[in-house]
Amino acid sequence: MMIREYRPADRGAVREISYKTSLESRAHDFLDARDAVEDALTVYFTDHVPGSCFVAEENGKVVGYLLGTDDVKMMEKVMALDILPRIFRDAVVQGIIFRKKNLLFLWNYFLGFCRGEFIRVRFDHQFPAIFHLNILDGFRGKGIGTALVERNLSFLRGKGVQGAHIGTMSEQAKDLFIKLGFKVLYSSRRGYLKYVLGHDTPYYILGKKLKDDH
Repeated sequence: MMIREYRPADRGAVREISYKTSLESRAHDFLDARDAVEDALTVYFTDHVPGSCFVAEENGKVVGYLLGTDDVKMMEKVMALDILPRIFRDAVVQGIIFRKKNLLFLWNYFLGFCRGEFIRVRFDHQFPAIFHLNILDGFRGKGIGTALVERNLSFLRGKGVQGAHIGTMSEQAKDLFIKLGFKVLYSSRRGYLKYVLGHDTPYYILGKKLKDDH
């Protein structure tokens, strides 16, 4: 197993992993819009800050990744002004947004929004870096996630970044980050996926200070 910096040639593999591991690993049950999901999850990182991204490779195959940035405010600005409007425009022009699965997802997302499930709790002053981590099923439990996170934290420390945070809907991921020294900063329950999963999902934001962590 090799943990290394992201390369442009990894883009396709990273996009595929992002789709296979999104929405509780059941993206196909929620959405009929694969390109849109992959764009939303990966484009900012692979196309704007590729130097902040890392992959896990086994026998020449990318089996996991960590996509991150040390400036969450810039990420949100680019997403809001460029990437998400483009995704929405393409979905409308191509008719993708009007497919039954997608309309149902958007309706349930809207209901979740009305319930306050997506209220943005800000932690970027103390924890300006953010990342997300995904590993293919079958390669989990082998220390890959730990290795990717440690590589990223070392990278951030080298840049003098004060802290990093991450959001997750996975209890397993939450437990991994706690073992790596992260602390739960915020927790809630989300119900917008319940119409398929049959239950609410947890949502955690965890953070780790880096300047005092040696």
